Amino acid sequence: MHARQQSADNETALVLQLQSETLNSTSSVTALLRKAKAIASKLDLQDATLWIDHELDGYFGEEMLPPYRLLGGVPQVLDQSREWQPLLFESPRQNEVFSTVHLRDPIASLEAMAEGDPARSFHKTFPPELSDALRKAHARTALELGTRFSAGQIRNVIEAVKTLILNWTLELEKAGVLGEGMTFTIKERQDAAPVTHVFIQNVGVMGDVAQGAMVHNTQTVSVSIDLNAVQSFIEQARRMQSALPDMVRNEVSGALDRIEAERSAARPNDLKLRALLTSLRAIAEGAAGNLVAAGIARIASVLAAS
Repeated sequence: MHARQQSADNETALVLQLQSETLNSTSSVTALLRKAKAIASKLDLQDATLWIDHELDGYFGEEMLPPYRLLGGVPQVLDQSREWQPLLFESPRQNEVFSTVHLRDPIASLEAMAEGDPARSFHKTFPPELSDALRKAHARTALELGTRFSAGQIRNVIEAVKTLILNWTLELEKAGVLGEGMTFTIKERQDAAPVTHVFIQNVGVMGDVAQGAMVHNTQTVSVSIDLNAVQSFIEQARRMQSALPDMVRNEVSGALDRIEAERSAARPNDLKLRALLTSLRAIAEGAAGNLVAAGIARIASVLAAS
């Protein structure tokens, strides 16, 4: 009788309901966040509510983005022929800054963008004043300037939010905070506050000052890329590319061909090599969940920033 009663109690526990829904691969993250907001509000958890509101409504102004919303992309320019071309910068640090996509959109918009082919590309355009300055600096006639990223990367952001919700419910469960129906006891409200505060700070969902400073730093850094390391990477990536998903295998192969051609030139262009490596990273990141693609993206990122 006691076991049946405990099982019935668990079925009505709001925290466990949310926990169960996060394990459903078809659950909308927007719906999960709404239920999480109800829990956070009833428990009077202001830091959790603030994060949830940002995810539901979008991040505005100068608010610091959490690390999982900073994507690695490829700076490009839309020319008069309406084709996107690589946009090169004078320093690796500038290239790093303009390769970073600050994804401020509400989670519902991201869920809509992530539907369909994960290799599909999007462009986050630069602000008008920045675009004008870049046109003058590069003496380019351009229709648009922006950073290219993929639907697969957006899916990674959505899954990151879903995992954060799951982990939060697990921490609440450990603290004995479950909720009965739509209510929580005074003790549960007291126990939930320290657990949630520590969780929010540890996972960095309120932003990381050091990372934000790095992203906005535009200092010039002049370091030559290690050509031997690039060649070793090319050979390693070619051996592994058969394990890549069909949707990105050809794109990765083509990107490696371009990197190798520039690497083998009489006078390899350091800036162009970094841009090509950054482009390869964005392509590989489009294969969400593939370990080989993740490895290629990670090494390409390290080489591009070295």
